[in-house]
Order: sequence, then C-alpha cells, then structure tokens
Amino acid sequence: MMSKHRKTVQLIFSVSILLLMILPMRIPVTEGDPDILTVPDPYPTIQAAINAANASDTIQVAAGIYYENVIVNKSVTLRGEDSATTIIDANQTGHGVKMNASNIQVHQFTIRNGGNQYACLYVDSQGGHVIADNVLTGSYCGIDMCECDGCTIIGNMLYDNGMTGVSFSYSHHNDIVGNNVSESAYGIKGQASNDNFIINNTLSQNSYSIYLTQSVRNDITNNMVSAQTYGIYLLSSDTNDIEDNTVTDSSIGIYIRDSSGNSVFHNTMRDNSYGLQLAYSTNNPVDLNTASENDWGFRLYDADSNALTRNTLHENTWGIYFENGATANTLYHNNLIDNVKQVHQGLLNTWDSGGEGNYWSDYHGLDDGSDGRDAGDGIGDTALPHIGLDSYPLMAIWSEHELSITTVTSSDTWAYTGWTIYINVTVKNVGRAGTTETFNVTAEYDSHVIETKTVTDLPNGANETITFSWTTTDVPPHNNYTIGAVATILPDEVNTADNAFINGKVYIKLLGDVNDDGVVDPYDLLDLSRAYGSQPGDANWRLNCDLNRDGNVDASDLIDLTINYGKTI
Repeated sequence: MMSKHRKTVQLIFSVSILLLMILPMRIPVTEGDPDILTVPDPYPTIQAAINAANASDTIQVAAGIYYENVIVNKSVTLRGEDSATTIIDANQTGHGVKMNASNIQVHQFTIRNGGNQYACLYVDSQGGHVIADNVLTGSYCGIDMCECDGCTIIGNMLYDNGMTGVSFSYSHHNDIVGNNVSESAYGIKGQASNDNFIINNTLSQNSYSIYLTQSVRNDITNNMVSAQTYGIYLLSSDTNDIEDNTVTDSSIGIYIRDSSGNSVFHNTMRDNSYGLQLAYSTNNPVDLNTASENDWGFRLYDADSNALTRNTLHENTWGIYFENGATANTLYHNNLIDNVKQVHQGLLNTWDSGGEGNYWSDYHGLDDGSDGRDAGDGIGDTALPHIGLDSYPLMAIWSEHELSITTVTSSDTWAYTGWTIYINVTVKNVGRAGTTETFNVTAEYDSHVIETKTVTDLPNGANETITFSWTTTDVPPHNNYTIGAVATILPDEVNTADNAFINGKVYIKLLGDVNDDGVVDPYDLLDLSRAYGSQPGDANWRLNCDLNRDGNVDASDLIDLTINYGKTI
C-alpha cells in the first residue's frame, strides 16, 4: 500500500509535468557579448563592418588608407591600429566620418581631406560620444557637433582645418580636454552652448583660438593659448569661468565683449598687444591675473562696474587703459610695477577698498602717519592721491601669500668626502596678516637635491630655521659646490624671486688628500705625521689632518689615510 508521503510526491510531480505541457515554455534570453569585427579582413571596408555590426560591437581597423565617407548609424566603437598609420581619407567628397547614433566611440585614426565644405568628423543631434587620440586635418572643420550633449573630445590633434578645429553649437555638458588645435580660423568655437568644459588644451596659430558666443556657464581652464588675433574671446556670453590659462603672442589675449558675470581668475597674459580687454561689459570680476610685457596690460572700453582686484601688471607699455567712458569700476590690491605709463584716464573709477588701495612702483611717499592714519600700517600718508587716483597706496607689493628665504648658511666651507655638512635655511612668511603657510623647503648643491623638509603652519611675520644634513660620501672631490635653498611657490604668490637663495660655496676634498694635490700619497702621510698627537691649540695642530673630525690627530686618522692610500680624483 502506497504511503501518504509517496502519494503527495507523486501528485506534485504529475502536476508539474502537466503544467510544463500546457503552459508556454519561457526560456531566459540574454544578449551575446559584444563582437570585434576586423577591417580589412574579413570586412574590406570600414562601412561594410559597420553595416554588419550590432550595437556595442567594436570595429578594429588595421593600418592603411581607407578612401571612404563613413556613416556610423549604430552605437559602436571604431578603433584604429595607430593614429599615424590608420587613415580615413574623405577624398574631398564628404565628411570623413558622420555619426548618426548615440554613444559612438572613435579612437586612433587620422581622418583627413574633407575639403572646404565638409568636416573630418561630423556629429548630428546625438550625444554620449567619445572622440579620442585622433588626428583630424585638411577639412573645413575638424570636429563639427550640432545639438550634441555629454560628449568627450580628448587627446586629439587638429590642424590645418580651414574654418574650425572643434565646433559645437547648441551643445551642452561636453568635455573638450587635452587637444592640440592649430592653423584654423577658429581653434575651438562654441555657439549657444552651455555647461561645457574646455580644459588643458594647447591652441596656436589660429585667428581666434577659443571663441564663445551666446553661451553661459562654460569652464575655460588651464589652456595654453596663442593666436594670430584673439586668444580667448567671449561675445554676448555670461557667467563663464576663465581660469588658469596662459595666453601669449596674440593681438588681444582675453577679450570679453557685451558680456557680464564672467570670472577672469589667475590667468597669465604675456607678450600680447592687449593682455585683457573688456568692452561694453559689466560686473565681470577680474582677480589674481598677471599681465606682463604687453603693449596694453588691461584695456577697458565703455566697460562699467567691473571689479579688478589682486592683479599684477608689470613691464607693459600701458598698465591699465580706460577709454570711452569706462567708469564705476573698482580697483584695489593690484600691483602696477614698472609699466611705462601706469594708467590712462582712470578718473571716475574707485581705486581702493575703502581703506586699502594698490601698489605702485612709482609711488615714493612715506608711511609716517601724517595723513591721520597709523604710521607703519603699510599705507602711504604723503603725496596723495597718487597720480590723482589712489588715496590709499600700498607701501609694498600686495600678496596674500608670500614666502622669503632670508639666509642660507653652512657649517663648513670645506669638507672631506664622507663628512656631513649642516645647512641652515631661514624662511619667513611675509604674506598678509592672518595667513599661515605650510610648504616645502629644499636644500641643494649645484642644483642637486640634498634634502626636502616641510614647514607646517608658519604664521604671518614669523621665521623658521631648518637644518639639513648633507652627507658628502658620493660627491666628486676636488671641486667647489654652490649651496642654496628653494621654497615652494605658493598659489598667487607675486614676488617669487626670494623663494630661492644662493649663498657661497663648499669645497670637497678627497679623504686623506691632506695637501689637496689630487692623490693620497707619501706627501700626505708626511703632513699627517707632523701633526700626529696634536689637538686644537697645539702649535702643530692642522685641521686637515683630523680626518675623522674627533679633535685629535691620532691612529684613527692614520688608518683612514692608509685605507685611501693611492686613491686619486
């Protein structure tokens, strides 16, 4: 007789079989892994491989020249073997590569010869692309993007494209990073495009290197720029950040026109006709920039209500030039140093913060309290207002963060190889009141590093002396070495010359070469024997015979000489 348990198991099994028979079978379906399709074998062209590919596949292209106008209409990756040898040549008949889908990647190609109408690489109304490590040349435009968001353009070389290296319009949240762009009318050009990052690019020999119009909240940072006409140009563009760029050899380094709320921070403008020009623009903060060796450092043309603070303008023909009613601007804590003409028409602007003005290299008044202020407060009290403008001229260069190495001394002026010399370095925080600084100090001999140490939280006005140990075992003897020290250059530090200090020489001798003739020989043994048994103060004492520096010329020194006997430099 069947047990109750076995009946239950049999019933469950029978019902399961019945359900499998009457219900549709549902097998989980998973997509296959992405494939790699190779060109030219088995696919003879890049287009043929794209046509055969599925989304997420990779088309791997071997070195060679491919005369194609490639259309990418799937989310695939195109990867060349090497950008120098894997070439898509558009033969001046269309775009080299046209991207008509989202999330496409293009790596390591030369794409060329779109001619005077087409782009090397054209992106239309899609986003999420990565365009990296390509060479794009010989076309109307290197990369042309329209209504494209969230793309990354990184590490490409774009040159000799007639109109634009990188062009983007109505495109947002893109990263244009680390590209080299040259020989175009526009290097990087953006129109009606917001929230993009233009960072770490090198641009040269373009008429307009970076040009934005009708664009907001873009970040233009740490680019190296030179241009035939304009380095960085904002037109009708607001609230962008221009930061940490170096702009040289341009007609106008940074030009802001019909724009407001843009931050111009910590840029270097050198050897331009105009370093910075603001025209018909308001409420742009210009802070911590350096303009040097330009014809005009800053020029303001019909530009009002801008704040110019903590800038250094030195060795320009004109420091700051106001024109056509540029008024109601505020200027303080700027350094105007050795410009041929410091200011032109600066009236109707405010030249102080309410109590502190600017530093002028040609101000020679006194801080003696005669103007009713405290003597020694760092603000001039006589010959005011300076050049008819500044009633609170600063007595010293303005810098919030400033270090100075004041002394470097050594324990010895000469030493034998193997001796330890002690280098004392004194550094001072000469920055603004209330600042504390943490930084490194490095002791050197002939630009060779001896040792680096960290100074922590040094208060304003305070000195600290650091001792370094220089062990000379591996230093070639019979030479003079220059000793010195270098302190970290702090962010925004203006006077960096005193971050380094050189002081004197130390002569290194071969251990045992008492008479310094370049060889340890019997003459040295004779000299040591004459001083043998002496101590400091004795008539026959000779310091150069005390080879181990213990204050006695004895058997230990004789042993050291014997060990080195016969050595030469």
